[in-house]
This record gives sequence, structure tokens and C-alpha cells, in this order.
Amino acid sequence: VLRAGDVLYVPAGFPHATDTVTVVTEGAKGGEGEGVTSLEVYNETSLHLTLGLDATVWGLTYNHMRYLLLRRGGRDHRLG
Repeated sequence: VLRAGDVLYVPAGFPHATDTVTVVTEGAKGGEGEGVTSLEVYNETSLHLTLGLDATVWGLTYNHMRYLLLRRGGRDHRLG
């Protein structure tokens, strides 16, 4: 169960579903220690954000990192 401010990483292509329905009984403790009713929990806003990073475009592949490190060290970067 995620709480306000929590972040969950789901790898690309991993099947998943999101749901904001939460069952909280009357008098349960909220984040500030005050009693929370079910109605208050259902009315809260939730944000689901998907970010993608193309490793090839940004040069985050093993080969590109190897090339940069060898070049910085003055070594021959060609495979062979």
C-alpha cells in the first residue's frame, strides 16, 4: 500500500494496474494523526505519472559509456 508522497518504480513492459479506491474505517489515523473517515479518503486526489527514458538517445548504453571513459583516459576506444 502506497501512502502520500510514496513512489513506486515499475519497469517498462511490466503489466500493472492502478487503483485509488481505499477502504478506511471511521476513526482510523491519518497522516497528521487526526481521525479520517472513508468519505474523506475517497475524495483525495491521486496522480499517476509515467516517464520514459530512451537510453540510446541519451547515450546511456554500455558501449557509449565505455567509449567516453576510454576516450577520456586517452585510450583507443575501438573494439578489437
